[in-house]
Amino acid sequence: MSISDTVEGNTSRLWGIGDIVDEGEQRMEGTLARLGNVLYWAACLLALATLFLFASVAVHDSHVTLGAFGVVIALLIWLVGRACRYVLAGN
Repeated sequence: MSISDTVEGNTSRLWGIGDIVDEGEQRMEGTLARLGNVLYWAACLLALATLFLFASVAVHDSHVTLGAFGVVIALLIWLVGRACRYVLAGN
């Protein structure tokens, strides 16, 4: 801590308040990253289940368009999960 910090009004570092805020922000970022990963994996499982459901119905009833529709729906679910992971976890 330098004197210039207190002169410029950065007294939160002087009293250690900034360290508490930084620790809270880091904890929140870690929590959001974990939430993003959980949402991504949940979306992956839901997309896989949707794909299997539509594939089994398409094979059983011989509907090719229904199978293609299932692939599109599964892809959209996966993309939503991927977007959640990108926004919350940053990767």
